[in-house]
Amino acid sequence: MRPASSWWPAALLAVAGLIAGCTNGATAPPPSAGPTTSTLATLAPLRAPAGRLVYSLRDAKGVHLWVADSDGRNRRQLTKGRGTDFDPHFSPDGRQVLFRTSRGRYAKDYEQTGTEGIFVINADGSGERQLFPPAAGMRGGLFANWAPDGRRVALSTVLDASGETIVVVDLHGRILRDLHSFGECSAFSPDGRRILFCSHRTGPWQAWVMRADGSGQSQVSRGPGDTYSAAWSPDGTQVVYGSGTAGIRVARPDGSGEHRVPLPVPGAAAGWWPDGRILFSWEDNKLPPTHWGLVRPDGSGAGRLPVLDAAGEVDFHPAPG
Repeated sequence: MRPASSWWPAALLAVAGLIAGCTNGATAPPPSAGPTTSTLATLAPLRAPAGRLVYSLRDAKGVHLWVADSDGRNRRQLTKGRGTDFDPHFSPDGRQVLFRTSRGRYAKDYEQTGTEGIFVINADGSGERQLFPPAAGMRGGLFANWAPDGRRVALSTVLDASGETIVVVDLHGRILRDLHSFGECSAFSPDGRRILFCSHRTGPWQAWVMRADGSGQSQVSRGPGDTYSAAWSPDGTQVVYGSGTAGIRVARPDGSGEHRVPLPVPGAAAGWWPDGRILFSWEDNKLPPTHWGLVRPDGSGAGRLPVLDAAGEVDFHPAPG
């Protein structure tokens, strides 16, 4: 993203109000003041680049995942049953979707960090299975995200009394490495050598970067309020983070060259699309609660994606389904 009872952005991830995450965790909270309906008129409708979307939607039985072509066609419900399924991420090859859910088996979340089941499902709706935790007595996970090789997943969990940490697991849910990083919302760089994450070890939540083995942890953002990390640029030279009054910001992974992305709405960074545009979301007081848009890093070309109105969290894959 991402806090308890709130939607959060997640890499390609997103914000929108209502789910469970961390205590104030890896997804940014909804902006403090939603725009009026007039802001919709300032953002021209856009059509997403050709590809596939996966996103979360609330219905009478809970929150479930849906897939669709980027133009809204071939829309189909992916997950079913009672519960909350959210924070979806396509695998690098687009064939599977990783997500977090209230379903499954996992130990009680005593600290209320938001740890739950981490599941994988084929993009055609078959083969759903729990990935993490591999045993019912273990704590669950949150903010799970694929490594670029598609053979590993980074997620946050609680292993012992020392508290929350980011770990890397294999596709059987077995822990390969504890990165000893107090944080959430981990996202591998495109080359798999670094991980963007968020942590509040120095006060407010801030964006951080570390090597994929957990070494070299360094703070990227240094704003006065909570700042949540979102995603790497397609070439790995920049990161995007932030939301609300602090604004969406772009910087190099070492924090240099930071600049604010000008937007007509108090949006939240949610991801970086393969064509170089930033995916963002914002809340609306009167219309469907969450809207989505794309903008270039310099603030130009901002527009909304009507196909995603009311979606909770979103991911995109450029390959057709």
